[in-house]
Amino acid sequence: MPWTPIDFTARGIPKITDGDVMPGFKVGYNAQSTALDTALDSLETDIQDADSVATVAALPVSGNWVGRIIFCEEDELLRVWDGTGWVAYGGKTPYFYGERTSAALPSTGGGDQAWVSSTQLARSMSLSSGVITVEVPGIYQIHMLVDWVTVNTTGQRNLGVATTGTNLGPSRSSEEPPTISTMSQLFTADVLCGAGDTITPFVAHNSAASLSIKGEISIRWVASI
Repeated sequence: MPWTPIDFTARGIPKITDGDVMPGFKVGYNAQSTALDTALDSLETDIQDADSVATVAALPVSGNWVGRIIFCEEDELLRVWDGTGWVAYGGKTPYFYGERTSAALPSTGGGDQAWVSSTQLARSMSLSSGVITVEVPGIYQIHMLVDWVTVNTTGQRNLGVATTGTNLGPSRSSEEPPTISTMSQLFTADVLCGAGDTITPFVAHNSAASLSIKGEISIRWVASI
């Protein structure tokens, strides 16, 4: 049986109109009530039509309040102002895929060198001079694969990442030199990153010769922090 409508305003409950702030409330209703469904659908539409900006750089730095929500079209993430900055939630998973088709590593020094030169796919991550910048906080899983093309049986081959975040796994992989024409080297690690932290994939060797490499890297957001 349908419930009998009650005039709550007569009992001291204020009427909510456009522009009013809705207080927290709980409602019980039966399956035959459609008026509340319509009201909640309207509220959902209002939330979806909330403030939005085209890019992360366009997020306002003043005039905000704690709990303010803005949708960013660039990465399709909702961001909430926590009093000091914008915190990202939801949206599509951030990821990065890049590669280096060929590179010659000098024989002198042999120290860590950033090697990723091009971005093939990316969301909420950017590449500049071999350094990848993270926009969304979280735990990121890194997979790197490098082919050592040059034949050389001296020294070690090193592959890893340098990061301003916190490494949750090894920072590098070390292998003895190949005894065949080429050697493939794999590195995997998890890194905890805040917004603005950087990840720099590197390669290194101490063979005292100029070596050629090619490779690829994938980075994927796997959990929040």
